[in-house]
Amino acid sequence: MSSGRPYVIGLGSPHGDDQAGWLVVEALRLRGWNASEARNVAQPVDVLDTLPVDRPLLLCDAANGESVGAFRTWSWPTMELPTLKPSGSHNMPLASVLELARQLRLLNGSVVVKTIDGKNWTSFSKASEAVELAARKLADEIDGGYPNA
Repeated sequence: MSSGRPYVIGLGSPHGDDQAGWLVVEALRLRGWNASEARNVAQPVDVLDTLPVDRPLLLCDAANGESVGAFRTWSWPTMELPTLKPSGSHNMPLASVLELARQLRLLNGSVVVKTIDGKNWTSFSKASEAVELAARKLADEIDGGYPNA
C-alpha cells in the first residue's frame, strides 16, 4: 500500500563521495522511513530488484561536479543522466536500466534522479563533509515533501 511517499533508492559505493545516495537513505531511515520506502543499492542494474513500485521512484546518487555538495534534479526519461562508473559487460548505465524497466513494464510512475556533486572517489574513504551535509539536507527535502498520507 502506498503511503504517498516516493520509493527512494540510494545508489553508491564505499568510495568517498560516491556514498552520497546511501547517506540520503541512511538519513531517511533515521527519520522513520523503512525498507519498503527506502533502500540502498550498489549498481544501477540492482534497481531492477526493487521494482515494480506502486508510487513514484526517486533515485539518489553522486555525480562528478565542481560544486561539491550541490544538488541537481533529473526527470527521466532523459539519456543525459550523469554516470560515475564506466560501463562494462556486467554494468549498465542508469538510463539503460530505467529504459529496460520501462520496456518490461516494471515502472508505473514517475522517475526523478537527485544527484549530489562530489569530487573524492578514493576507495573506502569517508565522504566529504559537504556531501554528508548535502545528503542530510536532501533527506530533509524528501521527507518534508512527502509527509505520511
